[in-house]
Amino acid sequence: DQGEHLKAGERGDGIRQAKELNGDVNLTTAADCNTIRPSSPPSTTRLSSTTPRRGRGDGGEGEIRALDQPFFLIYLLKSGLREQIVDWHKRHPEVELHCFTDQPQDADEFRFDETLTFHPISEQRFLDLMVRCRGMIATAGYQTLCEAMYYGKPILIVPVGNHFEQACNAHEAELLGAGLGATHFDLDRFLEYVPKHKADVERFRAWVAEAPRRVLRVIETIAKPSE
Repeated sequence: DQGEHLKAGERGDGIRQAKELNGDVNLTTAADCNTIRPSSPPSTTRLSSTTPRRGRGDGGEGEIRALDQPFFLIYLLKSGLREQIVDWHKRHPEVELHCFTDQPQDADEFRFDETLTFHPISEQRFLDLMVRCRGMIATAGYQTLCEAMYYGKPILIVPVGNHFEQACNAHEAELLGAGLGATHFDLDRFLEYVPKHKADVERFRAWVAEAPRRVLRVIETIAKPSE
């Protein structure tokens, strides 16, 4: 699942706090096992200039602007899904797809035809295409979901089977309006959803910018001598 496993406590915090920004603290899944209090949204609207990543490229100076180009980005690292993607593409050759896969291939990229390209895993290339894509299809790793929300990209979320953490991530991300949850590669349904997607990029980026303050607050709370 893309190497995006996080400890349960770490994973839960991010999506819970994102829900706080939306004023929604009715936590509904087993992932939300701690009691939290609603907090006011950050007072600042200054956007972070750092790309959210874990080795997926360097953030530049200034505001990051996402552009929508007419192609979809796929990041599903299960060899069996490659056949599903090809089958769907043969029925819809007019839809341009860029797919990242862990299946070995000789070239840096393999062009199946004019509108379907397979790429080997490349962190920088993935981010470059993410910024420009119309939408994404990926498993429910926490990092990928946050990157999609940061750039305002609608995402079809296909959690890894029998993976409780990813099932929780997909459920919470759908509640937050990040995209659609699905049990399989269901791009037909996703294409109907994309024009209706409304991303609140500034609000999510403001939450990201608050991360240093929140981390410091936790550290100070832990380090504070007990009375």
